[in-house]
Amino acid sequence: GGTVFVFGVAVQNIVRSEGNARLAMNAMLVGGGLNIFLDPFLMFGFGMGVKGAAIATVISQAIASVWLLLYYLKGKGAVRFRSETLKPDLEIVKEIVAIGIGSFVMQCSSSFMMIFVFNALATYGGDGAIAVFGVIIKVNSFIFMSLLGMGFGLQPIVGFNYGAKKYGRIAEAVKLSLAATTAIGTLGLLIILLFKEQILGLFSADPQYLEIGENAMTIMLLGMPLVGMNVITSILFQALGKARPAFLLSISRQLLFLIPLVTLLPRFYQLNGVWAAFPVSDFLAFLLSGFLLLRVYKVFKEYKESLKTATGSETADQISPI
Repeated sequence: GGTVFVFGVAVQNIVRSEGNARLAMNAMLVGGGLNIFLDPFLMFGFGMGVKGAAIATVISQAIASVWLLLYYLKGKGAVRFRSETLKPDLEIVKEIVAIGIGSFVMQCSSSFMMIFVFNALATYGGDGAIAVFGVIIKVNSFIFMSLLGMGFGLQPIVGFNYGAKKYGRIAEAVKLSLAATTAIGTLGLLIILLFKEQILGLFSADPQYLEIGENAMTIMLLGMPLVGMNVITSILFQALGKARPAFLLSISRQLLFLIPLVTLLPRFYQLNGVWAAFPVSDFLAFLLSGFLLLRVYKVFKEYKESLKTATGSETADQISPI
């Protein structure tokens, strides 16, 4: 099933990168909906239990992947699959690896980060704090996935306009994306803070758990309005093909900032130090992202002014934005 999953993710991102985000979304919805239907059918109808759930997932992913593959085989996509073009090009492979290594390390660092967080929670808070953390991560994922969706929507827009040397459009698209992600993060934070008792109550009614949870939610999620800057800027650099800043931003929140903070702050503030490590790391990643983004904007602005002075035209050779 792993091969099917990886293939499906790859094809979805190719479709999304060429600007057909709706088709990629529909494929995900079909795969998810089919999985929901097949799970009880195989688990209980055929008595296959957990094995049935696994088979249902593989079948659903395979059908969604085949649907996207047919889109290209019928010649509807920008990519054309021909035998002569399927031979690996070492230079292209190197470029793909260089740009994608940041996302790869970010996924690995998430698991690595969890080790430090769970150790700190076990030391300063015990089982109750660990349970609360699990709940907050689940709730937080709804907001974060929304931010990530905005970033994925921005990616093909940046790629197209960068190739066309229309840097002003890139700047406008990034501004709109930053405004949207900031609004989503702020609104999500307000909703969670207003209804934190009800949200926590869905998982447990234990008084100690609720006390720890309310305090943890208030502290841990304070940085959510700032997270959009890191997400959008990281995806911006990936779309521009700038591997180094994309890599740096991808690992900044969790690997560079959160792990040292979650190790250091609890020594002074105990359990609150663990919770505080998250908004502090969000703030530091926000500053780093803003610094790199301003560099891009500065070069885009200078480039636009030089065009007006020299030729008054919007067309010129491509320059590196960093």
